[in-house]
Amino acid sequence: MNEFLCINDVFTAEQKAGFENLPVKGERYTLKEEVVSSIDSKKAYVFYELPNPCHPNGQEYSFRQSRFVVAKPENKEVVKAVEENYSS
Repeated sequence: MNEFLCINDVFTAEQKAGFENLPVKGERYTLKEEVVSSIDSKKAYVFYELPNPCHPNGQEYSFRQSRFVVAKPENKEVVKAVEENYSS
């Protein structure tokens, strides 16, 4: 299973209102499905640990790929560097 680490958990009030569960920076999540966002046609992820309602088009709400990095034990230093760059 593919695990991802959240590096950006900043959401607008509107985004927060649409989701039941949001990712938390520094937490790992297991990929359920990779989708194309119905909002901007970019790659997005759906995670087992973050169940959310479906969009009116029937697709479960997803999170932009840019909010995550692949979480692998061998790249902990890279993950730390990326997290530090997004902490501002």
